[in-house]
Amino acid sequence: MSRRPRFRGESRHKVDGKGRVSIPATFRRVLEAGDPDWSGGENPNFVMVYGNPAYNFIECYTIAEIERIEDRIDAMEHGDERDALEEIYSANVVNATVDDTGRIVLPAKLRERFGIGSEAALVASLNTFRIWDAEQYDAQKQVRSENLKSELPRNPLSLLGKEAQ
Repeated sequence: MSRRPRFRGESRHKVDGKGRVSIPATFRRVLEAGDPDWSGGENPNFVMVYGNPAYNFIECYTIAEIERIEDRIDAMEHGDERDALEEIYSANVVNATVDDTGRIVLPAKLRERFGIGSEAALVASLNTFRIWDAEQYDAQKQVRSENLKSELPRNPLSLLGKEAQ
């Protein structure tokens, strides 16, 4: 059984005047593994999704992961739900490539839309990673932490069922 690479951890990185931000090396390895066209010495491609109005962050998908989502959308009947998903996961995206120095460019329209200033927080979310403005992420994380104290059971793995314990 082969391992499925996952994004793990969080980190903070400076955003320069041109919108360039470094991607953690561990995230780059997952992007490489999730890009079917990647081979050693090349730069991995991925997709930045910004169309979900409920999100205050940019969600980044490997090529393999976004293709899984696209296949599921493509299998849906035409209608309002499919149209909404196509807008979020097809129209409101930016195709991106990690450069030779391990950085990406955050387009100005995305930095503006999500209020990303001089520092970004890159946060793992298993199959994706999220790019936040660092200050917004800190504020959100503080609120979530307070809420989780009262909402989570003492052993959070119990939410997964017996097999996880």
